[in-house]
Amino acid sequence: MIGFLTGLWGRMQGWAAVAAALLVALGTANLAGRRQARREAALDQAQAALNRRDVRDAVDRDVARDPGAAERLRRDWSRD
Repeated sequence: MIGFLTGLWGRMQGWAAVAAALLVALGTANLAGRRQARREAALDQAQAALNRRDVRDAVDRDVARDPGAAERLRRDWSRD
């Protein structure tokens, strides 16, 4: 019985090494993909923040050009 198991392990040892190498390759690819996705998400967030900042700065410049803008907005949006 021991001889049979030893012989079986001898034949399966190569396949086990291939399976382990395949699992390591898949794990490495998975981790690399996650890392890349994290970088892309951070880049998208930074770009969105930059766009929001540009819009906010444009609005601030428009309001600064018209000194009565706050009063005009208050008048247009207030209830009588």
